Amino acid sequence: MVVPDKMSREKIFNLKAMGAEVILTRSDVAKGHPEYYQDMAKALAERTPGAYFINQFGNPDNPAAHEEITGPEILEQMDGRLDAIVFGCGSSGTMTGLSRCFAR
Repeated sequence: MVVPDKMSREKIFNLKAMGAEVILTRSDVAKGHPEYYQDMAKALAERTPGAYFINQFGNPDNPAAHEEITGPEILEQMDGRLDAIVFGCGSSGTMTGLSRCFAR
């Protein structure tokens, strides 16, 4: 797992506890720099047999999964009665997918 060095220690600890190899990258560089976390992850996946670059920030499957699966699960568990929802936001996939689902 490639993550920027500003990632919380708790998240890094949890990733390692689950067996992930964590590679820290610089958070002071922008896209296009070889040490930018997304660029490094893509390059690592390209040179590692059997690896897959999930590209959560540009992969349309990210919001689609929340629109098609997470959203309906939430609505079912709440019997369709939902006043508010709180979630973490990183790539905006959860927010985008749930918003699309709930708007229908």
